[in-house]
Amino acid sequence: MDGILHTDEIFVRQFFSDHMKRKSHLWPFARFWTESINYCPHEVRSKSSVFFSGSVRQIDRREILDFLLNRLKSSSIKSNFRVFDTLIPRSIMGGHDYLKHLNANSLVLSLGQKTNTHWIITGRTLEALIAPHGGTLIQQEGQYCKPLGDFLTPFRDYLPFSNPGELSDLISLAEQEPKLVADIARSGQKQIGKIFRKQKLLEAVLA
Repeated sequence: MDGILHTDEIFVRQFFSDHMKRKSHLWPFARFWTESINYCPHEVRSKSSVFFSGSVRQIDRREILDFLLNRLKSSSIKSNFRVFDTLIPRSIMGGHDYLKHLNANSLVLSLGQKTNTHWIITGRTLEALIAPHGGTLIQQEGQYCKPLGDFLTPFRDYLPFSNPGELSDLISLAEQEPKLVADIARSGQKQIGKIFRKQKLLEAVLA
């Protein structure tokens, strides 16, 4: 939708009927948006930790997580990683638990997906921004390709990195300036809310 949303076209083509394909591209985001708006945790606690949930098959993604785990050993910030295998459905965190973790950690790591020519904004990136009490988004981007920069401002709405050194600096920033980092989370949530209203996502799905 105007270059903002990326959907898994292969998955949609394989598992959805023809008359549902257009809507199915948008539905996962609309569902998460609705669930987030209605999410009322009994107690909101922002743990000083980095939350990551995802399937890690590519070597470069594993290297980033290994680096971060080692970096956090010398930090007051803890790790909260939920890695799963997409071929084993029971290993994937359920929707309610996933939303709970997004709202309970001070930082949310989202690893980018790169193609030969560009980087992709994944659904998990948007979900981290949409979560009503979510932590600050730490987003992997390419050194010369920052797709989130088209509609969010780096270091105002999210924290970008393109190499391990920059990621290490972001952990230091989170330790030294927790209030500033929390303000970045709120700014990102506010900005993504404006974009989703502007794009009329729910209306497009329900039309």
